[in-house]
Amino acid sequence: SVRFILITGIMRYRETSLFTGQDIIDISMEPVVADLLGYTQADLTGKQFVPYIKGAAKLLGMTPSAVLDKLERYYGGFYFDKDAIGKVYCPFAVNRFFSAVVRGSEPKFESYWMKSSGAKYALASYLHDYPLSSQMIMELSDQRLEMSNDSLRAGYLLQDVTFEQILVIGGYFSIKAITADTIKAKVSSNRNYRCGITNQDVRNVFFPVLMSYLVSFKNADGSALSTALGQVKSALRQGDIAQLCLIFNKILGYVRDDLFKELESQDQGEKQALYQVPKPDLEAFYRTVLKLALSSSSIIIKDEVANNLWRSDLEATTEDQVYIFALKRLGSITKASIDKRLDDGEKQILERMSGNNPPQPELPQTMVVVAISDTYRRICAWCRFKLQRTAQGLVVVERHKELVAY
Repeated sequence: SVRFILITGIMRYRETSLFTGQDIIDISMEPVVADLLGYTQADLTGKQFVPYIKGAAKLLGMTPSAVLDKLERYYGGFYFDKDAIGKVYCPFAVNRFFSAVVRGSEPKFESYWMKSSGAKYALASYLHDYPLSSQMIMELSDQRLEMSNDSLRAGYLLQDVTFEQILVIGGYFSIKAITADTIKAKVSSNRNYRCGITNQDVRNVFFPVLMSYLVSFKNADGSALSTALGQVKSALRQGDIAQLCLIFNKILGYVRDDLFKELESQDQGEKQALYQVPKPDLEAFYRTVLKLALSSSSIIIKDEVANNLWRSDLEATTEDQVYIFALKRLGSITKASIDKRLDDGEKQILERMSGNNPPQPELPQTMVVVAISDTYRRICAWCRFKLQRTAQGLVVVERHKELVAY
């Protein structure tokens, strides 16, 4: 007779009473089994993986510690327990990565799990019929998703499932931490969780789907928009800010008009009361579109990166450069207005030293200020410069400013 059955994967069921004889127990969030179906950090640094880590490092020309760091960024980040302490790696992706090492081939950091599951197409299909607000798009791209314990569990039961629950159940998002205001709750049902994109494997698929939604899925392979999205990334990798701005304006022309109108109506609304949750603004939305357009496996994107003095709007790291962006909105497009907004951005960066904490401090930094017109929904001008530390403090060097052609 069967005494115990363990069911893995994604399923929905209704817990039954003791009178049915079907004693199904959901152990999905129990810490004791949190690492049952994934590799832990101890596994990857243990003796079983040492030969594979060293082999990958040799084939890639990296140090073993650098390989481990990149494996964590690409395939780690899964939390399956209510205490948010048992982080694990996706075993399928890790095994696929090391299978090349076994063959003596150079391993690749690719989205093995996401591509194998067809998740991109399933999510895109769902979003064709599921409307997202501009606020939700920004929250998802900024990884500001907060869910209660009950909400996380409800997705597995025979109830209506929300989009947020689908993201967690499907592995797009994972628990990152218990929220500060509920971390002391002894009963897990009273906890709330901060959830975010699980890892780079997922991000490489999830961000393009969000971008597709922004442009009403007009970026099919071979389309003019698909070409533009490739060109804007290429422009950044080549350090061609003029081309980046020109192509990004083309992309903005495809963005759903209803999302802009939603933000513009809020922007013109009544003044917010003190302590009210801030409304999304156009500047934040432009930042989100730029982040989604630039994000790729070869460009690390972070927004609102903070140091002790300021938050930079966006930081983009390529193989050989860190670009620190400041976005400024334009009420009018007169020369005086454009010059003022570019100068404001430059002064803000210079005074507050926004580039003090780059993601890779060994790389050179380039500061970029872009001025975006609310009226025309496009970048009208940009300024690029570097900062040099002198005995008198930071000074601007290699400054270049341009208007963007219509």
